Amino acid sequence: MLIIKPVEEKERQKQFADACGIPYRAGDFAYAAYVDGVFTALSQFRVCDTHGTLDDLVLVPASSDVEALFILGRQTLNWIDLLGLHVCKCSPCAAPEKVLSVMGFVPAGEENTLIADMTHMFDGHCGGHCDIARELREP
Repeated sequence: MLIIKPVEEKERQKQFADACGIPYRAGDFAYAAYVDGVFTALSQFRVCDTHGTLDDLVLVPASSDVEALFILGRQTLNWIDLLGLHVCKCSPCAAPEKVLSVMGFVPAGEENTLIADMTHMFDGHCGGHCDIARELREP
């Protein structure tokens, strides 16, 4: 079973970032994904007055569960959207390219930046991406 929880303790966030081989971002919020009770993936993200920024969306090196990673990413975007911020930006290196694409990120026009417009993303419309599991499996 997949469970996603906020990481409330900064020391725990640091441990998770280290386990994933990414920098710990002390100023970021974080969510962790657990599959059958085992830590599987981490998102680190921040918000400002106008948008959210996804800094990292990564699996632990021993995992290949891209569906869990996708769901963790969507949970992260949903939380940002619930704050009333309907735009999220990220670097193309923040997560696997396929995962970012299926999550709705597109080139922003700014160098090295992708953007996801979350307007209506979480109101029940699939936006043309109704078979996400199939899309994640395709090369």
